[in-house]
Amino acid sequence: MSNETFPISWNLPSNDSGIAWRTLSYIEPTGLLAEDALESKSKPMRFAKSRAINVSSYNDGRWYNLSNGDRIWKMGIRCTGSFSVSLLFSEFAIPSGARLYIYSEDKSQHLGPFTKSDNRAGGEVLVTPPIYGESLVVEYYEPFAFRGQGNFIIKSVQHGYRNLHEWDNTEADDCLNLLESSLGNSHISSSVLMMVVDNGQRIATGTMINNTSGNSAPYLLTSLNAMKGNPEGWVFLFGVTQNECSEMNNCWTTAVCGALPVSVDSTNGTALMSLRSIPPGNWSVYYSGWNTSLNDGGSSFKSIQHAKGFVQSVARFDGQLQSAVWNGFHTKRIVNWTSGVTSAASIGSPLFDGANNLIGIYVGGDLDCNGNGADYFAEFSASFPLYNSFLDPSSTGLNALSGLYPIAAPNNNKVADFEVSFFPNPARNWIYTEVSDDDLLSEIHIYDAQGRAVKKIIPQTPTIELDNLPEGLYTIHFILGNQRSVQKLLIR
Repeated sequence: MSNETFPISWNLPSNDSGIAWRTLSYIEPTGLLAEDALESKSKPMRFAKSRAINVSSYNDGRWYNLSNGDRIWKMGIRCTGSFSVSLLFSEFAIPSGARLYIYSEDKSQHLGPFTKSDNRAGGEVLVTPPIYGESLVVEYYEPFAFRGQGNFIIKSVQHGYRNLHEWDNTEADDCLNLLESSLGNSHISSSVLMMVVDNGQRIATGTMINNTSGNSAPYLLTSLNAMKGNPEGWVFLFGVTQNECSEMNNCWTTAVCGALPVSVDSTNGTALMSLRSIPPGNWSVYYSGWNTSLNDGGSSFKSIQHAKGFVQSVARFDGQLQSAVWNGFHTKRIVNWTSGVTSAASIGSPLFDGANNLIGIYVGGDLDCNGNGADYFAEFSASFPLYNSFLDPSSTGLNALSGLYPIAAPNNNKVADFEVSFFPNPARNWIYTEVSDDDLLSEIHIYDAQGRAVKKIIPQTPTIELDNLPEGLYTIHFILGNQRSVQKLLIR
């Protein structure tokens, strides 16, 4: 999911009668923050409080009809005093061509579209990335051809009581060392992402990891301690970095919603996940390399993380890693970082060696800014036998594998075949277009029987109005990027 297209209503005349709003009362955060202060770094960091709302597309919100018979549903939700708002859908089933967007009240941020590819089976949930601020608008567009077939229920909202943007205005922490591209780690930082777990209430860190087939399988490595709540309801946020987040509106918009556990190493405290979908090539996601045969001699190590739920920070250690058993896990212990530190939400962050290969996963500890305590990273080599069939599917027996950027397929990762269908045919006043992957066509050109161009359309919706074209046989050209599909249309 990304924000590369805009909500349908933004491109249409403003003919609705307003937005139905649901307002939730203010939450005093003092008690929640006091509870959080007692939690260890071994847990994902809580930043939001779930609040039941039970909004249904059938019983709530406000519908209005478009001139072509399509319709739009809108609902505004305000959590008074919150820093962010996200949603949990307990049901999500929308038809072909339907699109759901979420955006801030001032339209400076937007997420979507969510489409039929995001539909969830019974018992599954869909959690959305947060919108920064105290309010959001949900907009659902439904084409006339499938009128009444969509259904979704917003079961709860996640009221953000922590300000995850204060890094921009204050010294977030005396020990945190925010990662900048000048540090030369831009490629491995592109493999580290923010995970929003526990149905949108907590934050942890994870790392995309390469496999020997180099096929961009969306494997992610994190800590077992980060696995809070159903992974189907996790959100994986890419590009939450200082460079990308010069304005908060640029953050939290490039995401994959949902994952499945592939293999869990309960003995050593790590977990291998598979994201619900492969991040597109134009997101420039890096798949980290790894090493299972680390020499414990003195070297340089680094951990990139989303400490305190902020943009990426880095902790560095120069010296010899110490082996230790912590909570039964085989780990490497760090007792004094050379620079930087771990913090809340660092759980699951990777430890890279001097060659920028992953060698460990942060599973917990209590090392503070003053050098008291220790941090513990589960040894990747100890977990690798459980992950070998996934990360070495080619059975190469390699002890180390370099990372890579996947090669983006041409035309925004679209396959060469361009599939488009439409109905009804014969038609009278309108047609409904269906494109593979639920894309929106770039242009439509209609020619009469003499080959004369009679209509050019830049679609805003999959329902295309024919504007009372005379009866007859026409040729219709559907264009998507640099691809074209030519078909016959009969109007009678």
